[in-house]
Amino acid sequence: MYSKTKLAQKSNVLYQPSFSWKDNKIFDGDRQIASFIADSYMGPILHDMFLKPGGKPLINWAIGWRAQFVTSTYIVDKISAKGEGSAKLEMEFVSHTPDKCYTSQTYIVLTYEEN
Repeated sequence: MYSKTKLAQKSNVLYQPSFSWKDNKIFDGDRQIASFIADSYMGPILHDMFLKPGGKPLINWAIGWRAQFVTSTYIVDKISAKGEGSAKLEMEFVSHTPDKCYTSQTYIVLTYEEN
């Protein structure tokens, strides 16, 4: 059990994230905070995203394009990440439909804010 002094000291420590991309997963340090799935129905998805350190996964985010029950941009062309091991990870996801009529391009900037 923490004393009030220890809790106050602990709460004043700023959290320093270290984001990285490996094996279709996003990590903060050694903890997985999201995974990437290319689903043929929904399109590309960031799955089981955590929004705060120590929290639980809260979001599944479809990051591609999908025409209702017709097609989706599920064929992945490119995934890139810049800023590995830093407090800011910039990602790009590019995918297309099987007939190459539609392309989706998604940019994500991952950071952490103390509030």
